[in-house]
Order: sequence, then C-alpha cells, then structure tokens
Amino acid sequence: QLGSPGGGGGGGELKNRRLGPYLQHRRTTRRGSGGGGGGGADHLGGLHDIRTTALEAQKQLNQMSKRAEVEEDERKFGCIPIGCWKEFKSECGRIAHSRIFKEAAMGFIIVNTVLLASEHHGQSPLQTQMLRISNFVLTGIFTIELAIKLLGLPFSEFCEDSFNKFDALIVFLSLVEIVLEEANIITASGISAFRAFRLFRIFRLARSWKQLNKLINAVTKSLQSLAYFSLLLLLFIFMFALIGYQFFAGHLRDADGNTSRANFDNFGWSMVTVFQIIGGENWNQVLYDAMAGTGWYAALYFVVLYVFGHYVLLSLFLGILLSHFEDSEKGDTPMLMLEGHSDVVTSVAFSPDNRRIATASYDGTVKVWSARSGKHLEGIDISGHQREVKAVAISPDGRTLASGSDDKTVRVWDAKTGEQLLMFFGHTMGVTSVDFSHPNGRFVVSGGEDRTVRVWDTKTGQAHMVLEDGHTEKVTSVRFAPKMGLHDNHNNNNNNINKQI
Repeated sequence: QLGSPGGGGGGGELKNRRLGPYLQHRRTTRRGSGGGGGGGADHLGGLHDIRTTALEAQKQLNQMSKRAEVEEDERKFGCIPIGCWKEFKSECGRIAHSRIFKEAAMGFIIVNTVLLASEHHGQSPLQTQMLRISNFVLTGIFTIELAIKLLGLPFSEFCEDSFNKFDALIVFLSLVEIVLEEANIITASGISAFRAFRLFRIFRLARSWKQLNKLINAVTKSLQSLAYFSLLLLLFIFMFALIGYQFFAGHLRDADGNTSRANFDNFGWSMVTVFQIIGGENWNQVLYDAMAGTGWYAALYFVVLYVFGHYVLLSLFLGILLSHFEDSEKGDTPMLMLEGHSDVVTSVAFSPDNRRIATASYDGTVKVWSARSGKHLEGIDISGHQREVKAVAISPDGRTLASGSDDKTVRVWDAKTGEQLLMFFGHTMGVTSVDFSHPNGRFVVSGGEDRTVRVWDTKTGQAHMVLEDGHTEKVTSVRFAPKMGLHDNHNNNNNNINKQI
C-alpha cells in the first residue's frame, strides 16, 4: 500500500524514500532470522512480519506527518507564524458568517442612516462636532467589517456577493471623504456629495429584509424586458414628434401671443411635448393651444397620442413589472420550509430513500427531518460538536451520518438514534466537506481548511489515506464517484486532483 503509485503530487514516493532504510532493515532482519522451518510456518511468519512492518511504518508516517505539520505551522507569514495566521483567517471567516456579526452590521447601518438624516441647516457647533466624530467611528467600524470579510472569505466567495462589492465601494468613498475633509482639499458642498453615497448602505438591508429583496430582484429581472419596451416607446415618441412638428410648428401660442412652453417649433421640443402628453401632465392645455392655432382637427392627433401612449404603452410597462413580480412569487414558494436551526445552515443531505433530510448548521448541531412533512425528528439529537458544523452526509444504506466541523473532527452517528459511533482526529483546521464511499459506505472522505483530504476507515476507526500534496488553498468539496472507487475534490485554486483508493 505504501508503494502504490497514487500518492498525490509525489507524496507517496517521498514517504517511501524516507522509510526506505527502515523497510530495508526489516527485510534484512527477516532474512537473517529465516533458518529452517516448514514452508507454511514461513509463510505465516512472513505475513505476520508484513503486518507488523506495515503498522510500524504507519506509526512512523504519522509521526513524520505531525512533525511536518508543526514545521509548517512554525514557518512565518511576515513576522506571524503560519499556524497562527491560518487560525486568525479561520476565525475571521467564522465571524463573517455568524448571525450576530451580520445583525450588528445591519444595526450600524441603521444608526448611520439616522445620523445622516439628523443633519440640518443651522445646527449647533456641538451637534456638528458630534456628527463628525460619529462619522469617524462608523467609518472605522465599516472598514473593520470589510477587512474581516476580506481576510475570512476566499476572494472568489467575497466577489460572488454583489453586496460585498457594493459595500467595498462605499467604504472606499467614505475613506476618501475623510481624507479630503481633513486635508481641506474639497469644499463643503463636495463633502456633502460624498456623504450622500453613504446613504446607499441602506440597500444592504435588502439582504435580510425579504420583501425589499424580492422587490429589487423582480425589478432587476425585468430590466431586459424593459429595455426592449424602452426602444418601442422611443420609436413611438419619435414618430409622433415628427408628425407634430409637421402640423403644429409655429402654431402653439399662449393667451399673450407668446410661444407656449410646450410647443412643436423644433424637433427637440416636439419630443419633450410628446413625452409630456404621454405622461398626462397638463396635456389638455396643449390640446387647447393647438386647436386655437390650427383648428378642431388637432384634437384627433392629441386624442390618439394620449390614448395609445398613456393607456396602452404605460399600461404595458406596468404589466411587464407585475408579470415579473408574479414570477418571483411563484419561484419563491418552497415545497417545504424546515425551521429549527438557530444559525446559518451550511450543508444539506438526502437519505438514499429520499424520506429524510439531514442539515448542518453554525449552531453546532445536525438535525434530521422528514422529507414529506418537513418536521424535525425529535428523537434524533446530534449535538456533540464543539464548534460550527460545516458538512453532513448520509451513508448509502441510510444507517449512519457523517459530519465535519470547525472543531477539526469528523464524526459518524447512528442515523436513527443520533448516538455517536466514531470520531476521527487528524485535520489541523476546520473540516469543510464529507462524503461516504459507494456502495457500502465503509470509507468516509473529508476535506478541510488545512488543504488536505483524508480518507477514514469506519471499520477500523483509523485514517486510511491522507492526500496532502497539491491543493494550495482550503478544500471546499469532496465526493466519492458512485461506482469507480474514485473521489475528486475541488478547491479555490481551480485544481482538480483524483486519487485511486
């Protein structure tokens, strides 16, 4: 097994080179002690020696692995040991995902909005100074929030969330505002313009405000349809502006004989006047001026323009918006709502018979639900992890569950009683993903923030294999292939590594 050619990134060859003298010594010892004896006895003795050698070699490998991990952690990132730096980034990630952190950020956004709204003309110097100090404090808080996200989240995950990019822009503009204000580079009106950008933070409430989020999503999805509608509306305005220019140029006058504010004297004003009529703003006065300047037939033009522009096109605009709202309502109606976790849900798994659902959460628990009713199965209490649970999987026979946590352990549970059956140690940082082998579920594979993949034997309760060469960032997903005895894993540096078990 030690000599198998599957070691990820040459790791197997490296370990064999390290153990080469040891194994050669064992072979020499066995040959030296060979002597007489029956062939069967020699055969059994050889098997015993092989087994003993393998166990001793495994112990040596484990010791070398631990020494390598210590050496890795003692290396420096600048003046900080890498082990401490990893722990610090992991803690930042845990904070960034926590519900308290998000709720606190929402609270500071509301405070920031209220303080901005309280500023007024003629306020006292004391209030001005208080608002100035509060601006420094809140900008510092939002800067720290952004730094925690940048440190704790992979950059790709950070950029996937448009709210994160939006918040980074607002924080940058806030810092620019403070620098310009303190350096007296910009005028008071310019500073006010920068401060106005901070009001846009209120839109981050859409993340937790379900109805506002739904409204923004519906409007966003309707933009493509509205773009084509806008072209149709522009063509309609263009056509009627040309007709109006031909019929009414120089004919619209007010009671004093001066050119009316709404007129068709040139093409530009014709476009503006048609737009005014479509909107229904004082359109009847424009109609009377046109009839006074030309004749009664002008009414035909304005009635057709108003009916088709105001009642047809604008109603079509509202219809497009409402249709997207209706589609969003249909798409947001779930078949089941599973409520019971007190923090973010991180992983979901179906049982092979599709009757049960297992969920993992930052609240440190794994819960099992009925897939038909959505009710929590109260008799199954899985709460042995000491920190956030990030991964859960159900075995192919549905009898056991596996979970991985930030407490650096992988645990196997009885799926019916919730009793802990096994606990695997080995990861030096949080476990991010787990899966069972097919078809019997004997092996459990796990990936972690320590950039390693580990395969565990549920029969012996020991580590079967460690893949630690190849990934340069944390492993985010591991899976066994259904039939081939392979598993592949993915991580943030877009590399894929396959390993024959």
